[in-house]
Amino acid sequence: MRVIGATVLFDADDWVVLDKPAGLLTTPRAKGEASLVGVAQRLRPKSAHWHPLSRLDASVTGAVLFALSDWAIATAAAAKEAGEYQRWYAGLVAGALGDEAGEWSWRIEDDPKDRTRRRCGEGLASVEALTRWTRLGAGDRATALGFVPVTGRTHQIRVHAAQAGVPLLGDVAYGGARRLTSATGAVLAVPRVMLHARAVRVPGRPSVVTSPWPEDFAAVRSGLVPTMGPWPPSSGGRGGPRVDELAEPELEHEEGPHAVVAGRSTVEGAHQGLDLAGLEEPALAGGAVEQQVVHHRA
Repeated sequence: MRVIGATVLFDADDWVVLDKPAGLLTTPRAKGEASLVGVAQRLRPKSAHWHPLSRLDASVTGAVLFALSDWAIATAAAAKEAGEYQRWYAGLVAGALGDEAGEWSWRIEDDPKDRTRRRCGEGLASVEALTRWTRLGAGDRATALGFVPVTGRTHQIRVHAAQAGVPLLGDVAYGGARRLTSATGAVLAVPRVMLHARAVRVPGRPSVVTSPWPEDFAAVRSGLVPTMGPWPPSSGGRGGPRVDELAEPELEHEEGPHAVVAGRSTVEGAHQGLDLAGLEEPALAGGAVEQQVVHHRA
């Protein structure tokens, strides 16, 4: 059995932000399966809810905000309705885009050939989708992009990037490459979908909680994109917070960062068992995954 750690980035009042590693589901598909929801349940066992505001695919990493009460869920819903719920993603894509920034507004629908996938389309069941993007850096074979998803459709960034002709590296479901050759001639293996939930703003609070760059993401980026700008932008640029809003993780239950370790994982390695399907709403009552919480003093 392999245990997978999830670092706590923020823990205060009715909110928790967990740093999801690759290979761990956001929500369990079956009772007893390891998931980030189970980590939140173990961390805050007396909470009324453990509601993730983003459901990252298993292969995607980064910050996931949890609402832990009826008030927090209502506050988050109001922030989304007002367009004030902000998230920032970063990804590595194949190829290049001519502009410095832009947006993708293709509608998204189920892929009739594979219900676990989505596609851009104008069918009766299609839904509006809007993704804003900013170029953070570029190399000969790949580009680093920052994303602000205005809507939150299943696989939205992945589908939009593929439709734009720049699929995310490692995203084989949508045409992404698993290997690329760097400018030096080295062949780089891409272990997973190169998409990272970099930061999230907790509703009603001024600070932005950021997730560190994962080692595999940083390694692929350094081999393909020599330099990359900050994300979120510290100057309050397109979709970014002001510099004084960026904050270190806030932890009111511990004096330093701590990690929660989820057990009972069926994942044999950090990049195996990747789930590319849309995840269903978790069964939050009962069935909490057995875990142990490990606190690390700073």
